[in-house]
Amino acid sequence: MKPKIKKINNYITLVSLGGVDSNFYLLGRRMIVDTTTGLHKKALDVASRQLDITEGDITTVILTHEHFDHLGGLELFRNAKVLASEQTAKVLESADEKKSYAMFFNGKISSRKTAACLKDKDTVRMGDTVIEIIHTPGHSEGSICLYIKKDKILISGDTIFADSIGRVDLLGGDEKEMIESLEKLENLEIEMILPGHGEIIEKEGTKHIKNILDNLKSI
Repeated sequence: MKPKIKKINNYITLVSLGGVDSNFYLLGRRMIVDTTTGLHKKALDVASRQLDITEGDITTVILTHEHFDHLGGLELFRNAKVLASEQTAKVLESADEKKSYAMFFNGKISSRKTAACLKDKDTVRMGDTVIEIIHTPGHSEGSICLYIKKDKILISGDTIFADSIGRVDLLGGDEKEMIESLEKLENLEIEMILPGHGEIIEKEGTKHIKNILDNLKSI
């Protein structure tokens, strides 16, 4: 498995392993968003060498939600502080294999406490960059998006993809909540969307969300 690495701007880098693994995003050199399943460590090692970072360089992990394909790799970052929504924190601390879908991926999670529970409209700072947390349930109870207003960038987890939305038929999913979350996002000024899987949306992100929302409402 060969990692795909794409520099988004001067402080965000996309790393994609493909398959069932989530995308993850390196912010600066100390913070990552999501961790993949962690089941393909060799590919992650290749990516780390290409990025010239080590696992010990990562001091903060932000989780977009509680599913194993996004948090299974936490085991590789034992010294990093973990930030997540309250719902995701509960799944992680209880090592809930059902709500995390760990067994679906033939994986296992260990109990881990978060350093902080992120709520809607909370902010996380990375140097001069302010990251706003937006609670976006629908795909899962604990789903959040990360909004960087100054650059009009949305890191969307599994809330929205290049051609679809995250599944709402999983445990904790809810179609009505997904529509409400998308309505919240369509009011933001978004140019680029960085999703949890697949290709990025490079321009007109708000328009992309409006189109998907319109299609959902017409069904």
